[in-house]
Amino acid sequence: MVVATSTTGLQVIGVAAETVDATSADALLNVDLEVEITVEWFANATSTDAVAATDLGSRGYMMDDQTVTITAAGRSVAGRIWAVDSTYGVAVQKTDTAGTALSQPAVGSYTSNDYAPASIIQDAVYDVPTTGAASTITLPAAAADGTRASFCADGTKNAHTVQYRDATGPTNLTTALTASKRHLVIVEKLGGKWFANAYVSP
Repeated sequence: MVVATSTTGLQVIGVAAETVDATSADALLNVDLEVEITVEWFANATSTDAVAATDLGSRGYMMDDQTVTITAAGRSVAGRIWAVDSTYGVAVQKTDTAGTALSQPAVGSYTSNDYAPASIIQDAVYDVPTTGAASTITLPAAAADGTRASFCADGTKNAHTVQYRDATGPTNLTTALTASKRHLVIVEKLGGKWFANAYVSP
């Protein structure tokens, strides 16, 4: 945990209830949490997929029924990581709702106005960037069942159509969504297939 500063990548969990001096070593600090957090200890993966102390606040993924990993590909979300201990393992908040609606990952680069991410972050909100022409977003085959996310496009910023596809088809999941409109597309993977629900503003 760190003091809030003017930087990116931080997540507010509450307000410190006291002042401590941790300049020479880590120190315990009482925090009044915005929402009470309940965690469960899981075994940590022993491979290169192990959760590290630097992964606090990130999402962990199920390797099996008692082990979590930091690697998302082909795995379901276990929850948010709150502690990593050499004895106890990984403390995971299984009901992972804290901050998910505000998770806005940087959309990767488009190739010829097409975006084909290698993975989708669970419950993230993707901001479709400006493209030079009509574009497609191809959802990855490697995503685990239950993966869901939202894509938002602003027609004022991006006056080109956007179409959503499934990498395993490739199947067109939506029509080419109208240019110069705002749209919201919610995607979810089930049974090895992607599904998409699109709404375009009038």
